Amino acid sequence: GRSYRWKTDLAADEYADGVAKNLYLIGHGDPKILSENLWRLIDDARVAGLKKVAGDLVIDDSHFTGPFMAPGFNDKDQDSAYRAATGAVSLNFNSVVIQVEPGRRVGEPLEVLLRPDSGHIELINESSTTSRGRERVQVSARKSGDATRIVVKGRMPLTHRGLAVRRRIDNPPRYAGAAARLFLERAGITISGKVRVGKAPTRRRRLARLWSPNLVQVIADVNQYSNNFMAEHLVRTMGAEHGSAGDWKSGRPVVEGFLRDQVGMNQFRYINGSGLFGDTAFSGGDMVKLLRFMQEQPEQPEFVASLAINGIAGTLRRRLKKLAPGTVRAKTG
Repeated sequence: GRSYRWKTDLAADEYADGVAKNLYLIGHGDPKILSENLWRLIDDARVAGLKKVAGDLVIDDSHFTGPFMAPGFNDKDQDSAYRAATGAVSLNFNSVVIQVEPGRRVGEPLEVLLRPDSGHIELINESSTTSRGRERVQVSARKSGDATRIVVKGRMPLTHRGLAVRRRIDNPPRYAGAAARLFLERAGITISGKVRVGKAPTRRRRLARLWSPNLVQVIADVNQYSNNFMAEHLVRTMGAEHGSAGDWKSGRPVVEGFLRDQVGMNQFRYINGSGLFGDTAFSGGDMVKLLRFMQEQPEQPEFVASLAINGIAGTLRRRLKKLAPGTVRAKTG
């Protein structure tokens, strides 16, 4: 329903006098955990009394099962942030921001800053600062074991103001776990052990909980900004809530059943949540059926409000400029 929210917990298996034996970061598929949200979760645990982790920081992403990449997302060798991995514990849409600026002197490598710089990313800097000329910088990302390797090549003139790009990461729980350890240490909470992926025990003590925005707000982000990552999380969540597992194999039948049984659509191929790549296909007639169906539903106001608006909001903010702002509401892509 409209008010559905995802939860993320910090919990301990044993806890006394501010010391957790092992600390567990337990995700349920929140599609909108940003660095500041993870920091707030950790700070809430600090305020609740957490001072030290005697053992390991364990990332429990078992709510979602199967591969991290949606069907079709790895058909080509790509590192674009818009085709990111998904996971029950995810951070920053499972992408990393790479800021590149000129070095201090000609001939020096460019200055590269990762956000967050948690140690999870392997950075290889093969760039240089030039006295003049055009900027020619290439930033690529590739899987490297459980981590992601970022390679920066090319050149940038000394007077350039710099640039920032996003690249996808390959292992969501490891990426979030490294950031969580960094934030725990910044909060003054020491960890004696390592970061690992595992399952939290049934008996545990919750130290802090983070709630996501509600479903209406998440769908507005999906539709206004064409957020593929969040769309895939919705399908996996449908599988976890109404199917047998938090994966595409279980989530797709839930969506397909709704489209066939309630909307009356029958000639379509539904492969992943975003519709990118693969063999997803809908006819124009079926899309009209869906729009007519939504006109008659109690959720119609929220659905309309979730769409981009020409000249005002979302992916249509700079489009259809010849029309009066607010004339068109639409989903692009």
